[in-house]
Amino acid sequence: MSSGRDSKKQNKKQQGAAMFTTVNELVETTKQQTQAIDNLKSRVEKLEGVEPTEKPSGFVQPKPIPYVPQKKRKSHRGIHLQSTRKRRRRKPMLAYLAVVLLICLIPLGFGGYYLINTYILQNIELDIVEEVPVFQPVLPSPTPSPVPTPSPTPAPVPTPVEPPPPAFVPRDEFLAWREEFNNDDIIGHLRIEGTGIDYLVVQGRDNDFYLYHDIHREPSRAGWIFLDYEVDIRGDDHNMVIYGHNMAENIMFHGIRHFQNYNFLRAHPIISFRTLYADYEWEIFAFYVAHIDFPYTLVNYPNTATWAHWLDNFVYESIHDTGINVTAHDRILTLSTCSGANDDERFVLQARLIR
Repeated sequence: MSSGRDSKKQNKKQQGAAMFTTVNELVETTKQQTQAIDNLKSRVEKLEGVEPTEKPSGFVQPKPIPYVPQKKRKSHRGIHLQSTRKRRRRKPMLAYLAVVLLICLIPLGFGGYYLINTYILQNIELDIVEEVPVFQPVLPSPTPSPVPTPSPTPAPVPTPVEPPPPAFVPRDEFLAWREEFNNDDIIGHLRIEGTGIDYLVVQGRDNDFYLYHDIHREPSRAGWIFLDYEVDIRGDDHNMVIYGHNMAENIMFHGIRHFQNYNFLRAHPIISFRTLYADYEWEIFAFYVAHIDFPYTLVNYPNTATWAHWLDNFVYESIHDTGINVTAHDRILTLSTCSGANDDERFVLQARLIR
């Protein structure tokens, strides 16, 4: 602490010395300006008695007036009085010089006063800062805020969970058939009363394999009854198409030809098609002979309007009027086999899923 005060006093002494140096410089400058004014004054007094050398054009030199010396008068104090004329000439010039001198001295006086006053005030402030102790307020200790008591959390209300849709579980009956015939392609069973059609249905990876292979996956000219490979038995396809050969001896789809007879159709209007997951019954609404280019084997149609359009065409192509109304909201089952009359013609039997 004492070293800090000594350094402050040393700084004060240096500032005071610098201040007095500045004042001395101002005083010296004032003396020089005063000397310059005195020189200017003496030069003016010398120039008052000199006549101008240049004369304006047309100027006529007046005749010199002979000098008549006057008698010197003495004052009552014994000092020679100058002539009144000479005294009047010097009086304005002296007043002018006095004003100039006053103007020059006023800023110097104010400057010196400002510097001295600033120096004195700085010294006073430094003394006050050294003597006044630093006040450090004592802050009150913070009062701890009360901790809120947590309110009990209400028990969550259980959200009712909708039961999941029924799972597609293969039925034991079909699992036993798959094991019996060593064929996992078995997906259904098709039966039509009075026709001899009572077969297990398989589904391959394409529509060619079971044209030439039987249920044992062995080569066979008769092939087997199979579902179109694009059909999803767990879905809602528009058209579930089943194919089979029209074989002699009343095997495979040979019995479809009986539906050419209207009375036979009226006596046997229902088709049973049970799948790996569920049982379905279908009501026959059309029987006709179609060319292979007729689009009756499409599994799904592009949109509802197209589907409704082709349903109307199926009803129109039928050789029987069953009176059954079929709409775009219906799913249908189509059985297709060779007609036997022409390689490009097929017997087509169609039924709608019973609502």
